[in-house]
Amino acid sequence: MARKSLGQARSMYKAMVNGWRYQYFRPLDKKVTEPVGGRLSYEPPINDINAPDLYIPCMAFATYLVLAGISLGLSGKLTPEALNWKFVTGMMGWFSELMLLKVSILFTGRREAPLLDMVAYAGYTFTGMCVAVLGKITLGYTYYLIIFCGHVFAWAYFFIKTMKRISIV
Repeated sequence: MARKSLGQARSMYKAMVNGWRYQYFRPLDKKVTEPVGGRLSYEPPINDINAPDLYIPCMAFATYLVLAGISLGLSGKLTPEALNWKFVTGMMGWFSELMLLKVSILFTGRREAPLLDMVAYAGYTFTGMCVAVLGKITLGYTYYLIIFCGHVFAWAYFFIKTMKRISIV
């Protein structure tokens, strides 16, 4: 699998955070290569800035765990069990969001999306969680809720634009 550069990862994060200003949601028909075995094939992810990868979600999940540990430590509640519980609830949230995305795509009656793409899209939620937990640590719980809600709306907009771009929704 081709790796993306740091600039491509930064561009993907910019698209997730403020997608309404992001102009890179172009149709994939320019990225289609010659048909292989009667099916269309796409350019490799290194050539498509909007292609999902698991680098951002995995690093965001790890960063979320570190920030959650710092938040627990500052409140005096840090134990191995508490950090393990954050890991388990984060993985359950990732899985439940993945299932919600898969079911919503099936209900639209459109074609099936690749599983790893959906795992990556579901994992992008942790980028917003990292910013929200950082806001909780530095600014307080009220700002945590405001930042979290803002990231939820930004991610929803990003996801809808991305699904339209790849003709799933």
